[in-house]
Amino acid sequence: MTRSQHFSGILRLIAAALSLLMLAGTCPLTAFADGGSQQTAVVQVVYASPEGNFSFERVTVSPQNNVVSPNPSLVPAGYVGVNTNPVPLIFNQAGSPIPSVIYFTYQLAPVATPTPAPVQSQPVDPWQFTAGWQIPGQVLVFGQYEQDNNLQNGKEPVEWIVLRVDGARALLISRYALDVRRFNEEWVKISWKDCTLRSWLNSVFYNECFTDSQKKAILSTAIQSNYVNSTVNTQDNVFALSARESEQYLNQNMRQCVPTAYAQAQAAALDNGYCYWWLRDTTTRKNDANRVEPNGEVCEYGSNTNAAGVSVRPVIWINLAASWGY
Repeated sequence: MTRSQHFSGILRLIAAALSLLMLAGTCPLTAFADGGSQQTAVVQVVYASPEGNFSFERVTVSPQNNVVSPNPSLVPAGYVGVNTNPVPLIFNQAGSPIPSVIYFTYQLAPVATPTPAPVQSQPVDPWQFTAGWQIPGQVLVFGQYEQDNNLQNGKEPVEWIVLRVDGARALLISRYALDVRRFNEEWVKISWKDCTLRSWLNSVFYNECFTDSQKKAILSTAIQSNYVNSTVNTQDNVFALSARESEQYLNQNMRQCVPTAYAQAQAAALDNGYCYWWLRDTTTRKNDANRVEPNGEVCEYGSNTNAAGVSVRPVIWINLAASWGY
């Protein structure tokens, strides 16, 4: 073998090795594109009615298969859907689906009963037909607010989580962060009583979210809030949770909150798909107010009172007797 032949053989070996390396580098991408190595996760799906949860299932999802629809076989006969739209999931940087628990809600189909003669009735707001919930942790629909950021199709029904039930009244917090506001327009040491967030919730939000008939079911409530080293008292229709209440009614996972598309369009600050949201206490450090972090932790020294990008989860007490006849 001549020296030139030997050298040519070495070049052919190097070229073959490089081809193998390039092929190996492309294989994982091909497998992922074909669905052979896609990351999966499991979400819990709850099927619920006014009488309580009647079915559960665990559904495997992935970024390529991220829409969960209700399973009709898990719904008892005689029930009709209240909120059964397919739920698209988003995945955070850690690969976890948001939300991790999905509720599909139902109620018993009305039974037609004969009447001796036509009865003249007044029109009733659609919200009055929505199932009432008396179990903390359940979800009800009450009021309407812009959420999908499509201003042409009107407002969307607001979902609320039941935090507490006292007889015929219930404490509710919005399931999603509905908007983005500053605690106060100016960076000053200020209490819940005098901040601009409280004024906005009890005027603009209150009037935009609820009809006159719905307002009759909302209870004006005496609220006590921490202010530096003291407390202040207010009377509110709509308010924010205190730090203590947020820990009393919600565990850390439940405090993690996803903003609506509308809130995101208002420049909600996010971390892995979750937002920051205001509490109503003012801290002892400079001019700060409490907030909940995207990971669900309660932060006493959360934000300057005029911080931008912090979301809002309104809280209300409602009279169940006035709303659903309980």
